[in-house]
Amino acid sequence: MSQSEYTALPRQEIEIDSATNAIGSDSSRSSLESLVLPPPPPPSPWRVAANKVQKILVPSFLQRDDSAEDGPGQSGTRQTGSSRISTDWLDGLRGVASFFVFLFHHTMYGHPGLLWGYGAPGENKHLVMQLPFIRLIVHGRAMVAIFFVISGYALSFSPLKFIHKKDHGTLLKRLSSSVFRRGMRLAIPSFTSLFLHYLAHITNISPKRHKGSTLRSDTKHLLHDIDRIVNPFTLVTTNGGFHFNGHLWTIPIEFRGSMILFVTILGLSRCRAWVRMVTVACLCTYFMAKEQWNMALFLAGMVVAESNLLLLSEPAASDSSSSSNSNNSSDTERTWTEDFDLEKAPGKIPWYRKISSKAQKAGRKAGLIFILILGLYVLSFPNKGAESTPGWMWMASLFKDNPGYAVNVWVSIGSTTVVWAISFIKGCQGVLETRLINYMGKISFSLYLVHGLGNQFIGKPLIDFMWNNFTGREPGFWKECSWLFAIALYIPILIWLADIFWRLVDAPSVTFAKMVEGKCFG
Repeated sequence: MSQSEYTALPRQEIEIDSATNAIGSDSSRSSLESLVLPPPPPPSPWRVAANKVQKILVPSFLQRDDSAEDGPGQSGTRQTGSSRISTDWLDGLRGVASFFVFLFHHTMYGHPGLLWGYGAPGENKHLVMQLPFIRLIVHGRAMVAIFFVISGYALSFSPLKFIHKKDHGTLLKRLSSSVFRRGMRLAIPSFTSLFLHYLAHITNISPKRHKGSTLRSDTKHLLHDIDRIVNPFTLVTTNGGFHFNGHLWTIPIEFRGSMILFVTILGLSRCRAWVRMVTVACLCTYFMAKEQWNMALFLAGMVVAESNLLLLSEPAASDSSSSSNSNNSSDTERTWTEDFDLEKAPGKIPWYRKISSKAQKAGRKAGLIFILILGLYVLSFPNKGAESTPGWMWMASLFKDNPGYAVNVWVSIGSTTVVWAISFIKGCQGVLETRLINYMGKISFSLYLVHGLGNQFIGKPLIDFMWNNFTGREPGFWKECSWLFAIALYIPILIWLADIFWRLVDAPSVTFAKMVEGKCFG
C-alpha cells in the first residue's frame, strides 16, 4: 500500500468537524429533553385516604417493613457480660399467656366446669381439659400470675444490670424514666379500650348493657373506672370493681406493682447482691402473708432477674478476666462454671469437680426440666374444688382456714418456678423466640384489651349460631366440634383486631410517652 493512500486531515478541519458534532449533540439533547413527560399529577385525596385505610386494615405481618429488626431473638442478646442473657423469650411467654387468657374467657362460655379439677365430685368433672398441665391452656388465673412475674423481671432487669456495674448515675436516670413513662404506657391503651366499651353501652349495641343505665350513670361509672386505673394506692386483690371492661382489673395492679418494684430497687441499689435477694424474698413472703399475692409476684420477678444476672453473667466475667490477667490467675478467681486442673491440686478438689463437664451439663439440664415440670404441675392448681380433687387435696389442706386463697398461693409459687426454670433452659427460650410466638408477644397487651369486646360481638354470637343451627347445646361430641369450628373462625379475626389496636394505640403510646419525657426532661 502506497503512502499516498494515507491522507492526513488538517488540524483546522478536525476542529471544525468536532465543533459541528458538539452542536449536533446539543440539539439532539434539547430535542430529547423536550420529549420528557411531565411529572404525574398528585394523587387525589380519596386515593390517599384509601391507601391509608388499606395500610391500617392489612395486618402488620403482611406489610413490608424495611426498618424491622433482623429477627426476634437478636435485640436482647449480646456477646459479653450480663448482656449475654437473652430476654426476648419474655415477650414470647407473655404472648402465650395472653392468648391462653383469651381462651379461658372464651371457653368459659358453655364450659363452666373447667374451673374444677379432674375427678372432683359432681357432673362434668372428668373432662380432658381439667387434667393437670392440659388445663393450663384455659387457666386464666395462672396466666395472670405469669404476667406479673414477667413484669417484675422485665422492669427490674435493666436497672439491676446497672447496679451490678456500679453505674448508679445511669441507674437513677433509668428509674426516673421508667417511673415517668409507666403510667402513660399502661393508661393510654387501657383508656382507649375502656372508652370503646363505654361507647358500646351508651349506643345500646352492647349485649351486656345494664338495665336502667343512663348516659349520666354510664359516664359516672366511666370516671370511676378511670380513677381505678390511674390510682396506684388502690388495693386490688380480686378481678372485680370495673363497670365496663372487667378484664382491666390487672392494670391498677400492674401500676401499683411497678411503683413498689421501682422503690424497692432504688432502696436496695447499694446493698450487696445476697442482701438484696434475701430482703426481696422476705418482702415476697410478707406480701403473700398479707394476701397481696400479686405484689409478691412482681418482687419474685426481680429475684429471678437477679439470679440470672448472678449465675449467667459469671462465665463472661471469668472469660474477660482470664484473657486480661492470663499470667496472674489463681484458683480463687475461678467461678462455679470453670473446670479445675486435677493434676495441679490432687486431694483438694471437691467430689463434684471430678465429674465430667458433659455429665454436669446433663445433670443440670435434667434438674431444670424436673423443676419446670414441677412448676407446671403446681401452676395447674384448680380454681375451685381442690380440697376434694385427687392430686390436689394435700395442697389444699394446707389452707383449711382460707381455702379461697389457696389457688392464689399455689399459682404464685408455680408461676415463679416456671419463669425461673425457663430463664435457664435455652431450648424453651428458643421456642418462645420463634417468629410466630414473638409476634404474639408484640400484640399481647392489645389482645388482652380487645378480646372482651371481641368475645361479646363476634366470638359468642358465632358459637350461638353454630349451636342453634347445627348441633344444639346438649353436651356431646358434636357440640364440641361446632365450638371448635366457631373458634377457628374467630381467632384470625381477633388477632387481626388486636394487630390494628397494637399499631394504632399500643405502639404509638410508647412513642408518645418517650416524646413527653423528652419534652419534660430536656
